Amino acid sequence: MEIRCPQCDASIRVERELILTKCPYCGVPLFYKKEGFLTKESIKPTHNSTVAVSLLKDLTGKVLKVRMEYFPFYRIKSENKTIFIPGKATNIYGMGSYVPEGDRIPLEIHLEEPEFSVDSALERAGVEKAEAIGLVYSPFFIGRDDDTVYYVDAAKGNILSNKLIQQKTSSRNQHPLALFGFSILAASSILFPNIFLKIILALLVAFGFWFYEREKESA
Repeated sequence: MEIRCPQCDASIRVERELILTKCPYCGVPLFYKKEGFLTKESIKPTHNSTVAVSLLKDLTGKVLKVRMEYFPFYRIKSENKTIFIPGKATNIYGMGSYVPEGDRIPLEIHLEEPEFSVDSALERAGVEKAEAIGLVYSPFFIGRDDDTVYYVDAAKGNILSNKLIQQKTSSRNQHPLALFGFSILAASSILFPNIFLKIILALLVAFGFWFYEREKESA
């Protein structure tokens, strides 16, 4: 029996109904069953654990311990489009529609089989038949802060979590109080010739800005 490699389209002859092999032309691992075949690849990490810890510190303000885990996705080609379906159950927001990106390389390490079957993946994708189906294992650094779990994409640096992430953005010098405060300082140079009063007023305005920023970031 002959099958075609979904990676390089080469013709490969197989003798059994179930076989683990490699394409003799491009080297991609192939898992073949009588009803279809799967390519098995992984995304090459470009970030190390130090980068993941730094990204999580910027987000949470804490130094969290991280560990790497590969998350399986089915890569389904159907009708000139590619769909990614998670290969196992997860409570991480955004993982259901996540698209693993990065350089794909042949899977050279042993990883657990996906929890969901190929039929389940096709059903979730809403397709009856696929031109090609592959498994893509995407690397994530996982950190935990009490009951909050963070997944840092080891290839792209994206952060997912089991809770909705609220990015803290600084609004320094972007709110209307800034213009008002500078107006007060300008008027003080005319109304208060005493340098001591000018310093007191400047300190009060600066304290007002600091208090406003602190309350806004903690909201």
